[in-house]
Amino acid sequence: GVLTTLAKDFYPIPLQCAFDQEEVAVDVLFISFGLGPRHGGGFMLTPAAVHGDDLIDSCTVSMLSRPRALSLLNSAIQGTHIYATDYVTMRQNRRVEIASAQGMPIHIDGEIYAHKADGIRRIIVTSVPDALEVVV
Repeated sequence: GVLTTLAKDFYPIPLQCAFDQEEVAVDVLFISFGLGPRHGGGFMLTPAAVHGDDLIDSCTVSMLSRPRALSLLNSAIQGTHIYATDYVTMRQNRRVEIASAQGMPIHIDGEIYAHKADGIRRIIVTSVPDALEVVV
């Protein structure tokens, strides 16, 4: 869970990112992508995300202290972490490419998909309009 991550995996990862045509080199604690506002455990990491707008919303969190991270947890549940602009950068894009010289830990909706030791060093996230039909 979140507290385990804060205790064990609390280190910056140097990344080369391309948010559409915006290229960014940044040391991050994590990047979260969303097509909707809610993520695993009820966190509103991408509160402005709208299903069906064909955009990938992202929340990039740069390195911060553990106490500051803990204080932002409640804000992330409510979606107000977006105002901590010293640490949090929000974006909306159609394509995001992330590369790292080292393996990256990857979580999908709060579940572990890959550990750093798995050696995944590059991912591409794209918006594919109308790729999934949802019946309510």
